[in-house]
Amino acid sequence: MGRTQRGFTLIELLISVGLGFVVMAAIYNVFISQNRVYEFQSSVVAMNEAALTGIDVMLRDLRTIGYRDSSGNPILLANPKQVSFRADLNDDGTLEQVEFKEVSQEGAASLVRIENAGAEQTLVKHLEPSAGVQFKYYDKDGGAVIDTSTQAQRNTIRSMKVLIAVQTNRLDPISNTYKVVKLETYVRPRNLAGFAAP
Repeated sequence: MGRTQRGFTLIELLISVGLGFVVMAAIYNVFISQNRVYEFQSSVVAMNEAALTGIDVMLRDLRTIGYRDSSGNPILLANPKQVSFRADLNDDGTLEQVEFKEVSQEGAASLVRIENAGAEQTLVKHLEPSAGVQFKYYDKDGGAVIDTSTQAQRNTIRSMKVLIAVQTNRLDPISNTYKVVKLETYVRPRNLAGFAAP
């Protein structure tokens, strides 16, 4: 009597290899999907950190508007997308002129800081196109200062609201949209109270 060896048939082997490929493809797709979500979440964290750092630098400087400026005109330019002012930032007796504004860099809007008409220092990249950076100005009674075209009108400014809207530099893999974070804060420059409003 001969020994019968029982093994897998060719069809059984093909079916098991095919099922193995299906399982491996599913695992690969889950890995790729999770990797995209992880990369997107990393860009969200980086966006939040950059926005917070940028607004912190801006607020630090805005609080010093008019420090050691005896001209009585510390705010040089004030509009919804830009503010320029004088202050002694490093306490050396010399006034610096500082400007914050929204500019287009590499096809995207960015918030930049310019000191003494020097090079632009990028504070926040990838501003949201419709909102970006917005400055709103208020007088001593909290009323909005809408027209800031003259120095006399700029001298009435006592506080301002700053809004920064930042978006991720990549699409959310789930919703296929950009994530937008808006940071809004008020700042009352310490040294503007001494300037007489016209």
